[in-house]
Amino acid sequence: MTLRDLLIIGAQMAGTTTLYRDLVENPAIFLPIDKEPGYLSEDSVLTDSGRSAYARHFAGAGSHQICGE
Repeated sequence: MTLRDLLIIGAQMAGTTTLYRDLVENPAIFLPIDKEPGYLSEDSVLTDSGRSAYARHFAGAGSHQICGE
């Protein structure tokens, strides 16, 4: 199960979208298309099924890539 290696946290209008767009251009980094999935704000991510659903968010990552959200 692949989970994220890094997490971008920021306030609204603080440049996080620009940072996301810059990082997604780097082939060594995998960022899912949905940049704000909301999984970490739900208690279900603490369950096995919730963690599996969260991990599917990173299914497209290559084995050599750093996963981020």
